[in-house]
Amino acid sequence: MYKHLKKINYLKFKNIQWIAGGVVAQILVFIGDLLTPLGFAHGVLYVPAIFLVLFSDRSIIVWMIAFLGVVGNSLGMFFSNGIIPEVGYQYIILNRILGYSSIIASAAGATVLLRLYRKNNKSKIALEQTTSLLEVSNNVGGLGGWRVELPGMTSYWSDQVFKLLGRSPSAIPDISTIISWYALEYQSLIQKNFYNCINLGNSFDVEVQVIYPNGTHHWVRVVGKAVFDGSRIIGAQGAIQDIDKHKEIQAKIESSREEWRLLAESLPMIVWVTDSQGNMSYVNQFTADYMGSDVNALMGNGWLRYVHPDDQRLVEKLWVDSVGTGTPYLAEFRVRRNDGLWRWHAARAVCVRVSQGVQWYGTAMDMQDFRNAQQERTQLANRLVDTMESVGDAIFVLDRNWIFTYMNRQCEKTLNRSREELLHCSVWDAFPEAKGSQFQQEYERCVREGVTVRFDADYAPLNKHFEVNAYPYDGG
Repeated sequence: MYKHLKKINYLKFKNIQWIAGGVVAQILVFIGDLLTPLGFAHGVLYVPAIFLVLFSDRSIIVWMIAFLGVVGNSLGMFFSNGIIPEVGYQYIILNRILGYSSIIASAAGATVLLRLYRKNNKSKIALEQTTSLLEVSNNVGGLGGWRVELPGMTSYWSDQVFKLLGRSPSAIPDISTIISWYALEYQSLIQKNFYNCINLGNSFDVEVQVIYPNGTHHWVRVVGKAVFDGSRIIGAQGAIQDIDKHKEIQAKIESSREEWRLLAESLPMIVWVTDSQGNMSYVNQFTADYMGSDVNALMGNGWLRYVHPDDQRLVEKLWVDSVGTGTPYLAEFRVRRNDGLWRWHAARAVCVRVSQGVQWYGTAMDMQDFRNAQQERTQLANRLVDTMESVGDAIFVLDRNWIFTYMNRQCEKTLNRSREELLHCSVWDAFPEAKGSQFQQEYERCVREGVTVRFDADYAPLNKHFEVNAYPYDGG
């Protein structure tokens, strides 16, 4: 802000200087006009001051000084020191008109000159800025330009090209020498593309390696196109770009992809990649072997025919929901194994944004054995419950906090209380008369020592005599 204000103040001071100089010059001319007899072409002497204030770079100042010249030229005609003998008034008036014309024409010419100067100055500044930006982009982007003119095969390079080719700026060698600077495996490629460009007009864009004098290899991108004069090829031009870092990053990406692929191929489960439309772009070999197919047959929508017909609609609905919300895909459905059996699988996929767009990476695991075991445990638990419900003894379970977690129908009859009333309730709250009795002592010993206890005891509130067997377990 301070520098900006300083610049404005400097320009104002500069303008005042030129205005003062122009005014002083016109006053001096006017004084000379007063001392000079009429008859001389004194009016044109007001013109130099107009061109003097051109250095102010302001049109308004030019016209201000021109106006003073017009005023001075007019006053001089009436207050000059006499008249040259034998000079008529017609001649004097003609001289003054000539002075007016000169002043106005000079001011107009000066204004045109100012406009041309400003236009040229803007073009110069724009060129300097463009050149500066080009130099920055060339240095930062590692970019150099080249041109070859026909028929003499005269070459022109920017300094950056020498740097990219590992050479010091010097005379540009012939084409064959330049080609020999590239790695042997790329020389025929660069030579073929260059001559096809200058002979056939074919553009080219190749990535090749160049060999520096110290023997190191460096990646560059070479781009070229033909230059035409009508239908005749008169040369070629293009650019060379440093792509060492790009190739390094590309190699790391390829290495990561290969590591991911090797990991996916080693997993004993279905691994897959698909786009948002559900078109499969990758499945591991385990998937193909499991389904009795081959990898190519599963690409696109080929995998869908291995999903149970009754589950396909659910699979598609859950997929559409996940794609729409971007949430992980979770589904359970049946897949046909290579022996023709339908087996349940748990599938999961997540959305990942990559350079190619959006992709979904997923797995599917055979959970049929788990479901079978779960069903067997459920059936066993149901049979156990049925058994306990059918016996004639009262059976109940207490956790470590002495809370009822289970009781059979006979227990309801024996304790004269319903399950709804006792479940999730402490036994000592439900039967406060048992606190401190043999029941509490034996139950606590059962849990504390981890042993089965058996005892007989009366419980007066119910007017019953109980034969009790208490068994410890992890939960109580």
